Amino acid sequence: MKRRKRVLTTEYAPTTCPHCGYVVECATSMQDMNAPRPGCVTVCIKCAGVSQFTPTMSLIPFDARKLDPEAAELVRRARRLISSRRPS
Repeated sequence: MKRRKRVLTTEYAPTTCPHCGYVVECATSMQDMNAPRPGCVTVCIKCAGVSQFTPTMSLIPFDARKLDPEAAELVRRARRLISSRRPS
């Protein structure tokens, strides 16, 4: 039986997605069991936009082409999953 990797979902002060305006107040780690911190990259659950946390934990747009190959693949997978679940 294949074991599922454990993930950590962290709540934080609400902020808005810079791509769609969706109010974001939690993040789920795809790579480790750490809470998001300034500089971390995230994918909006509503629009699949890629953003980065600022020092004040607000979000700014992020160019996913700047990611290392492993992180870029995680972002691609997350974006595909979010896009596949959006109503047509």
